[in-house]
Amino acid sequence: MNKRERVLVAMHGEKVDRVPVTFYGHCPNLYDNTVTFQTDYCRDANMDLYCIGIDGYMHFHWAGPLLTPEDWGKIQPHKKDDYYIAGQVDRAARMAEALPDVPMFYMFYSPFSTIRHTMPGKVGGHWYFHKLYRENPECIKHAMNVIMEDHELLMDELKAKTG
Repeated sequence: MNKRERVLVAMHGEKVDRVPVTFYGHCPNLYDNTVTFQTDYCRDANMDLYCIGIDGYMHFHWAGPLLTPEDWGKIQPHKKDDYYIAGQVDRAARMAEALPDVPMFYMFYSPFSTIRHTMPGKVGGHWYFHKLYRENPECIKHAMNVIMEDHELLMDELKAKTG
């Protein structure tokens, strides 16, 4: 059984020759959009599948400050050629090309986690997100919807560019 067959058969709950293996970890640097590090890591560990990490894209890329609920209420969805989308698609496409026999999965953070990771330094965290939500739930709901729109666009682009 090759890696792709093993993963697909296991996902269908059928008998495999062995359990598919993968690991996940954050990339130590963003050189080369982390492609070299992630592909080497996958090859060296002989993984059956790989979950592409979102290092460098955990936070919401926006030109202005994102500290208040009103700041979050102003954000707009990214376009497919914005680096926030295009950079992630580029990473996934180059990894899929470098590892054609390895099924790839893409990690998406929830809108909640994206907002939380965007908060600078000690300001971030669950408690701060809840504080923002209590102050202006409509602005935070808007932000979460925008992040979901970005996720939908990214999913479409990933499918179109990587299969």
